[in-house]
Amino acid sequence: MEYFTLSTVLVVALLLSTGHVLSLSADTDDDLGTIIFSSVCGKYFTLSPVLVVALLLSTGLVRSLPVDTGDDLDTIIFSSVLFRHGDRAPTEYYPNDPYKDEGKYWPRGFGQLSYIGEEQHFKQGSFFRKRYNHILHETYNVNDTYVRTSYIDRTLASAQSNLAGLYPPTEQNRAQPNIKFQDIPIHMVDMDNDELIWNTENCAKYTTLLTYLKESDEYLCVMNTTATVQKEVSEFAGYSTFKRIIYDILFIDELYNLPLPEWTKPYYPQPLKNLYLFEEFITAAGTDELQRLSAGPLLKEIISNTQAKVNGTLSPDRGLYIYSAHDNNVVEMLQTLKVFNGILVPYASAILIELRNKSDEYFITVNTGNIY
Repeated sequence: MEYFTLSTVLVVALLLSTGHVLSLSADTDDDLGTIIFSSVCGKYFTLSPVLVVALLLSTGLVRSLPVDTGDDLDTIIFSSVLFRHGDRAPTEYYPNDPYKDEGKYWPRGFGQLSYIGEEQHFKQGSFFRKRYNHILHETYNVNDTYVRTSYIDRTLASAQSNLAGLYPPTEQNRAQPNIKFQDIPIHMVDMDNDELIWNTENCAKYTTLLTYLKESDEYLCVMNTTATVQKEVSEFAGYSTFKRIIYDILFIDELYNLPLPEWTKPYYPQPLKNLYLFEEFITAAGTDELQRLSAGPLLKEIISNTQAKVNGTLSPDRGLYIYSAHDNNVVEMLQTLKVFNGILVPYASAILIELRNKSDEYFITVNTGNIY
């Protein structure tokens, strides 16, 4: 399948209360999913990317399908797509950062989508056009597609690039030769009122439960085990207290072929990568309740829209919903579905939750991977 590689292929009945978790030993290879400090602080969990499960909406039953089903899954009639924004500049710099000169190194600004990110999402949108061409008009129609982003520039810009690939110029544009794109609405909600994508920032219960988790023996064990690393990195970086974002900054510097300072060699990529993964993602949705509060609202909307499509009550009767979001949104959804493999999700990673119909039987498939 062009542009699309399956890193994890799993659906679990799309109910927050269900799950399928596999425990792995401490010596699991990093390529199979990172186990964070498990040999010291107890077992953490990851999942094996080996399964597709189809949810039969008409009966409530679940049956498994072979991974390599190809066209046997028949017709996609509705899809909800959640993706991470594309390649971007660092969101900030550390005090001793040799590349803190924004104008010189990050001309679009900190945190902004790059030209590479634009291309990633344009290609992804082109892939979606091929995949969903049978449920979309060639020219944008409000009854076709709905697009929602966070209130952040890079997710908005990613959605714009994606839509440029999904809805390329048509014959109708030739009447306006100076306009070489289709103008498509993109919907945002300000951070204080976003209940789908930026929702955990405004949820007191989530904050309280996360605080409780950070008081657990397992969490404190990881923090104590890595205290020396955190202290040393903070001193080199110029932080008064450790900030896990240092890993992301170094990762992007390396990605852009900027030589890393000599002091980073004992710490980057490991153990900073595992510490970043643990703190930024695994902890943030580390319990069923945290998953329910983080990914739950978006998953609820997706389930509701999908069920309405089956019932013939979806209004407008759209074929595609797109959610342009962040890596934490993708990871939280994977964790909620119990399929997160412990690996950082790349730029433009996507989850495709597709309603299909075969022989008058409805079912859902979920694919996740890189598309560009």
